[in-house]
Amino acid sequence: MSPRFALASATIALSITLCAPAAFACINGMHQDKVAPPAPEHISSAPGELMASGYFREAAREILGKWGELAGRHIPDMHANDPHDDRRFHAAMLAAAVIRLDGHIELSSADALMTSDSKVISGNMAWALQVLKEAQARYPEDPEIESWLGEAYARHKATRAESVQLLGDLAAREELADGYSWRALAIAQARAGKKKAAAATLKRCEDFAHAPDICTLKPLREKTLSPEDAARSKKARAQASERRAKVRAHIESSALLKHLGEEDAQKATSP
Repeated sequence: MSPRFALASATIALSITLCAPAAFACINGMHQDKVAPPAPEHISSAPGELMASGYFREAAREILGKWGELAGRHIPDMHANDPHDDRRFHAAMLAAAVIRLDGHIELSSADALMTSDSKVISGNMAWALQVLKEAQARYPEDPEIESWLGEAYARHKATRAESVQLLGDLAAREELADGYSWRALAIAQARAGKKKAAAATLKRCEDFAHAPDICTLKPLREKTLSPEDAARSKKARAQASERRAKVRAHIESSALLKHLGEEDAQKATSP
């Protein structure tokens, strides 16, 4: 895990812990089953940890809850005021969540709802790929971003060879983002006809995945929070949004008072 990843996750972690059984939704089939989740017993709400644990939609909700303006934006157009470029990094993480959801997400919704609209899905995938290319150009040595870009390449036949090369290089250094990146490499290898390499990658995936059953070439069901945890998470996001609104209002009020005070001072000193 890179220092940037750890810092980015820590800066937006909320003071809640999510636990209890989760529901699973099939991304393409749009149906839900109640099954026992392979995730750890306790999952932090930090987007990075949610991504590594398979809660991609919840990670997107966390990011959109803090930076809703990131949806549809491109990294060169962003003007981050903080030294850690949080907006740019989390735009890349949001794009990675879109890729892992195969584009089935409404980015215009703060709740990151599921969608089956082919135009929205296609637009999402194109946006996510472009954002990850931009992020990789800005952070050329960040293994998480390179992993996510490799996953995006794996979704397209034209860039599958690039995916195998990029993810393969990261795997050789054991720098892939998480088990899902190892799985993406195995799938890309299998589709490229490299069956033995794919089998070996899946075996290595088990050493890095939060749960070994994600290390498969078969489609995975999307993991979603239980209704209770989802409600708790939504409430926490709403409270955080309310706190940010109060802070903004205070800052704006202070700026206005300062401006009025400067005007009064100018009037008092003018002849």
